[in-house]
Amino acid sequence: MTVGSDRNMELEEALELAERERHPLHQTRDFQSFAVLEQMLRVLPHGILVVSDSHGVEFANQAFCELYGLMVSPSALLGHSASDIVQMIRSRWLDPMQDQQRIRDLEARGHARRGIELVLWDGRVITLDWTPVQVSGRINCRVWHNFDITERKHLETMLREREMDFRVMLEGVPMIVLLSEGIEQTTVTVNHHLTEMLGYTAADFINAEAWWPLAYPDEAYRTQVVEEWSRRVQAAVYTQGRIDPMETRVACADGSVKDIEWGFLSVGRRNVVYGIDRTPRRDAERERARLESLTHHLERSQSLDRMAGAIAHHFNNQLHVVMLSLHIAADELPRDTDVTRLIDSARQAASNAAEVSTKLLTYLGLSHATMKSMDLADMCRRMVPILQASAPAGVLLSTSLPGEVLRVTASEAQLQQALLALLSNAWESLAEVPHEIRISVDTVDGRSIPDSHIFPRDFAPQTGRYVCVSVTDQGQGITASEIDRVFEPFYTTKFVGRGLGLPMTLGIARTHDAALHVESTPGEGSTFRLYVPAAG
Repeated sequence: MTVGSDRNMELEEALELAERERHPLHQTRDFQSFAVLEQMLRVLPHGILVVSDSHGVEFANQAFCELYGLMVSPSALLGHSASDIVQMIRSRWLDPMQDQQRIRDLEARGHARRGIELVLWDGRVITLDWTPVQVSGRINCRVWHNFDITERKHLETMLREREMDFRVMLEGVPMIVLLSEGIEQTTVTVNHHLTEMLGYTAADFINAEAWWPLAYPDEAYRTQVVEEWSRRVQAAVYTQGRIDPMETRVACADGSVKDIEWGFLSVGRRNVVYGIDRTPRRDAERERARLESLTHHLERSQSLDRMAGAIAHHFNNQLHVVMLSLHIAADELPRDTDVTRLIDSARQAASNAAEVSTKLLTYLGLSHATMKSMDLADMCRRMVPILQASAPAGVLLSTSLPGEVLRVTASEAQLQQALLALLSNAWESLAEVPHEIRISVDTVDGRSIPDSHIFPRDFAPQTGRYVCVSVTDQGQGITASEIDRVFEPFYTTKFVGRGLGLPMTLGIARTHDAALHVESTPGEGSTFRLYVPAAG
């Protein structure tokens, strides 16, 4: 190795003295090893500069000169100081003042430093590893290891951009996207839609095993889903392909349930899992099915109503002929005979049958009604004394009736029948006395009318106000399944009555574009509310 300073000559003399004292074979091996090392440094594609402890250049390779565009041979740099070299190359730096100060700081600190990036004016990026070499506890020389990382920086920039593009795409698609690894499906990353759609966080989705109990709390359904999903995923991982979409009912963090369509794609060790919220579509399909069922039910009900109405009219007309004939026959015979008593019994039975027929027509909304403007609170106030007199012993009627309420356009006779039927139903539900039945009248907005347990089933509240008549008892209450049937003709859970009072009330509600709502708790009592549209 060519030396370029007095220091080098001293080192060389010391080495020669040591070599004379060593075995000739060892001298030969050291010389060969040193020559090989020097040759390696010369041909190394990275720029190498060795500076002695006296700051003089002891070695430089061709790559160093080419890296900084120095139009001299490496040997021309020998003997120059480190400061001279800095002056030669500083014009190539994009920020000479800052980079020169960084080199000075390195020299002053004296400890190794790696990965110092220097940006050149032509856009290239050079990284510098500065390493002091110690011999016998003191710095003998310093090695400047320079190499061009422009391509690497370019690739890193491209990678960051691709990662940003990927993140934008991952967060931008309107679906859950999750990256997992291996057949165990260990989560790598997941987008924010997991939280937005289902309310869970990435911590809840560590892997498939942690996810199953959260998403599918029902054990039987979870077993079914896990078996089918595992079968499809194993096939996809084996073939490096995708699965056919699989739709499941997922329990959300807030307790609600959503219909999610899941997909899976395997690429190498990585898997892509995606979930699309199909709940709106499934809700629309379920609502459409419900409406179709309701329409079918209404059409069938209307057909039966028409037939029942025709039969009731015909039956009622025939009964009137029977009653008239019996009346004429009774007038032609002497009174208080066995025959006239039989005729009177027949007339009473025909009258009862005619009453049933009339109630059926009322239930179907086919009875004649004379409408007028009236005050429901005033009607209740006038009826209560009469109703209290006819109530079973031990039943007390209490009221909450405003002095003035919105008027309604209605048949007073029919609304009196409806109130009587609701009160009869209330006191028949009492298991023991004394008990209180409360009648109240209030004005409500149509938008506040409940949409569950409302009858007729196709009732849609109008915009505006309604007058509400409520009858509340403390009886046995009604179960949810019974509520759906209480307005069916001839349906009753009692041993008394004929099961036509509440159906007749529903018919009166239909005639007045009104509605009936039932609220009940078994063992605590029930409240029946009649909502009648306010006039005007």
